[in-house]
Amino acid sequence: MSGKVRDPRKLRNLKQYKDLSDEKFKEVMEEFDNAITVVDYEDFEERVIEKLEEFGKDYDLSDMKFNDMETLRALCQAIVALEDWEEEMFALRATGDFRYSLTIIDKLSAVMTNLRRDISKMQEDLKITRKIRQATREESARAELQRQKDLATKFYEKRMMYIYCEKCNMLLTTAWFLYPGKENTVSVKCNRQYTDDEGKVIGVCDYVTKVSSNELLEARGTNHPEGFEF
Repeated sequence: MSGKVRDPRKLRNLKQYKDLSDEKFKEVMEEFDNAITVVDYEDFEERVIEKLEEFGKDYDLSDMKFNDMETLRALCQAIVALEDWEEEMFALRATGDFRYSLTIIDKLSAVMTNLRRDISKMQEDLKITRKIRQATREESARAELQRQKDLATKFYEKRMMYIYCEKCNMLLTTAWFLYPGKENTVSVKCNRQYTDDEGKVIGVCDYVTKVSSNELLEARGTNHPEGFEF
């Protein structure tokens, strides 16, 4: 890193430097030259590319549009620039002498504030803020949970056997046989109630359906006359 930040002739006319001797003013300028520098272009570009590669590891950039890629590149440049200015600010503060550098510190603070604002805005434009990432992760987690529930439901439906009343075709129970290929027999009594137009109970089915697990297996898991299509 090399180069001077500002013209000493312009600084010389500022109020805080007017009354300094030439020798003291020269010392102050040397402090500035040592503390505040500019970044070499090639080094800066390499760091920007590194930032782009880091984003590429976290996000799929393959289908990103040109405008978004330009915004992402500007974001990386702003992040690198902010890192540099933070380093320069630390160097100034590390001297412990703010008598002659307060103006520059104020200017640097303003630059850094603007950079942080720009970075935040670009992150929002690209949908990569912490809040958006968190919401995306939560949405993905909910979607994955629902997917697992759907898979479990399908698995359950395929494995369960459905036993209907052979008289009125009402579903009586579902069963999961640990050994469905064995001769397991189930008897289930139907308690379906019949009502009149006013809702008064006028009778009960009371039919007893008896079926074996082998019969249910052969009928694809149900004794319903129309069968099932899973």
